[in-house]
Amino acid sequence: AEMTVPQPVYEYIGPPKLVDWDQASLVKWRRAREQYEENIHERSTYEIGKDKSQITDEDIMVKVKERCETTNRDYLANPTALFTQNLKMGLMVKDVPDRVAKYFRQFEKIIADNRFHEHLGRG
Repeated sequence: AEMTVPQPVYEYIGPPKLVDWDQASLVKWRRAREQYEENIHERSTYEIGKDKSQITDEDIMVKVKERCETTNRDYLANPTALFTQNLKMGLMVKDVPDRVAKYFRQFEKIIADNRFHEHLGRG
């Protein structure tokens, strides 16, 4: 049978949970914790290209910003749905100019929050 859903190319690795305070559980948790720390160390060295002791907050924030920008550009496949879900005309507002102004402020907020302003005017 052919798979219709692509398989993930990543594996979530969460920290081990300490389930009990007896000696056997503590030993098991400690081993799992050491393996977890090794995995995280290897991944951070791979992603940032530095040893763990040399990684700064700035290095981490650069990676976070890169990932967020990539996510905004690459994974927002349907901006029409985003506007449909988040952009509503407030019909309860009686003053029509105020209603329209609020609508446009809402539109501008969606544009700013999703960094669409970089792509406005391009066709």
